[in-house]
Amino acid sequence: MVGGYYGIAVYTDNLTLWITDCDISGFLNAGIYSQYAMLYALHNVIHDNASNNYSAAFNVAGSWSDHMPRGVIAHNLIYGIAGHTNKAGGIDIAGGSWDIHNNTLYDLSGAAGTWGIRINDATGAACSIWDNIIQGASADQIDNGIERVAGGGSIIYEDYNNFYNVTTPAVNFTAGDNNLAVDSGFVDAANGDFDITNEALFWASKPDVGGEQLHLGALAPAANHAAVGDVQSGVAYGPGDLYAGTFGVPAENVVKSGEQFGAGGTEYTGSYSEAPIATSDLSADSVNAHLTAFGKSVTYNKADGSSRTITAVIDFEANPTAFGGKGKGPKILLLCRNDSTTGIDAGEITYGVDTVTIAEPDGISRDRVIRAALTTDDDATEVVLR
Repeated sequence: MVGGYYGIAVYTDNLTLWITDCDISGFLNAGIYSQYAMLYALHNVIHDNASNNYSAAFNVAGSWSDHMPRGVIAHNLIYGIAGHTNKAGGIDIAGGSWDIHNNTLYDLSGAAGTWGIRINDATGAACSIWDNIIQGASADQIDNGIERVAGGGSIIYEDYNNFYNVTTPAVNFTAGDNNLAVDSGFVDAANGDFDITNEALFWASKPDVGGEQLHLGALAPAANHAAVGDVQSGVAYGPGDLYAGTFGVPAENVVKSGEQFGAGGTEYTGSYSEAPIATSDLSADSVNAHLTAFGKSVTYNKADGSSRTITAVIDFEANPTAFGGKGKGPKILLLCRNDSTTGIDAGEITYGVDTVTIAEPDGISRDRVIRAALTTDDDATEVVLR
């Protein structure tokens, strides 16, 4: 909603109102004005008021003892509020009991003074204020972060707020011990992106009953995900441990099966081929390179009782339903040279009888029966084991 003396005005009493998810701008006096009501103002954006003498994003008025306003002002984004000939601020409380938390207030300016949050009534205002960000757009732009007007209402709790480009964070009350004074690092405040990037604010909130802390302000930390081409395997990315470097990842066609890249900060820089290669067009050079990179010693046991040690590439993660057949157990693929001395000659295999003794991932060596040929050519034999 745009324009008007107030963006939203509430005058009634004995009523509970929710004002949520509104975008309010262009108002003269206050974005939300409330007298007497029980009000929950949540997740609103209040910004860029029109020229006027006095302005505030929230203005809560009413000091009758039997019609005291009260409620919650939380998770609101407030920016670009100006009092052109007088004071201006974000939240102005004149009466009632209010919880004010997780709001982001930015770029507030008044010709005769500026506050972030002001408690200015002597007859009954009692507020708890925490987890807010109050930040000027330039050095000392905001005079008072949270101000209790002399003789005004009480601030019964204040802590875990962040004040930056604020001349005096706390006026006429004793501030909490856990406030901060750091730049929030908004992603792009000039264009309305107020996600925070300063890690100091990510886990700085008032602890909940379990001791957990979350972020300050209205908006969650900016997503700072590594680019798809820059992810390092084995490294956790997220708030508190953001990706902040450049990691190279092997291309898909040079990844070694089962290899962890980058874990502990060491990147893979060699050249592996994905194993195994299921093709009937393997050259002698590619088979040799493949076996050199991935080969393990295994024992080939023939039906006639003879055996020999050969070098083979073993894939323990083959799809158990692939390549036909419905036998028990997962299928294991073996790739070796098509050679009766250094590998297995495809013509010498007695399928269902010959076995291969292999050391499996659990550390136990087992005899696996050769069930079928997957690919064979002059240079390579690839078979299915069970």
